[in-house]
Amino acid sequence: MRAAIGEQLGLFADEVAAWLRTQPDAAGWSEEDLRMLAHVYVDHMVMTASAFLEAEPHGDARVEAAASLARRQLRLVSLGRRHWLD
Repeated sequence: MRAAIGEQLGLFADEVAAWLRTQPDAAGWSEEDLRMLAHVYVDHMVMTASAFLEAEPHGDARVEAAASLARRQLRLVSLGRRHWLD
């Protein structure tokens, strides 16, 4: 089961990398760097889903805290992405 999930997440990362490749700000990025960024996004998605599942039984404040953290983390990734080739 673990291998199957890992395989599917890898395929999803491939799809994300293919989309990233079409973005103007990806110009000049190596294939390795695009795949790394795609995996960061997929890993973040999985960890955020896990955080929501963990927070939900504890109420709205914990869910909002998980959402706030996820937004801030994605903002950090987005800012770093813009300056990766600097």
